Amino acid sequence: MDRVRPLVAAVIAAVSAGLAAAPQPAAAYSMRPADAIAYLNRDGDERLDWSEIDYAARRAFARLDRKGDGRIPFADLADRLNRRSFDAVNPDKDGTLEIDEWMALVRRRFDAADQSHDGRLTRKELATPAGKALLDLLLE
Repeated sequence: MDRVRPLVAAVIAAVSAGLAAAPQPAAAYSMRPADAIAYLNRDGDERLDWSEIDYAARRAFARLDRKGDGRIPFADLADRLNRRSFDAVNPDKDGTLEIDEWMALVRRRFDAADQSHDGRLTRKELATPAGKALLDLLLE
């Protein structure tokens, strides 16, 4: 029994250390801008234009619309969006976002991230807080 206790303690310590070091789920914005561009860029120009963001946003909406009813409740967006931002794009105050409200939100975030106002997002622009907020909507 005396030899078992140190062994059990060592196993518990090893498992605890392993759990602490295990990769934890991260917010979408933890994806590096270069990786986000590689993932979302459809024309290979190393920048994201509105058509690419629009495509990604519609796919994200379809993923998030778990019931398939064309609505995403706030609870399903709480890890991506704060209540104030949600309310700002939910004028009908029904507690859900429909596709037009979702796309308005994505467009606002795209425009905020587009610091050069050229309609394309670069790695540098995606690395800003506004760019990260946009990616947070689109990526899992």
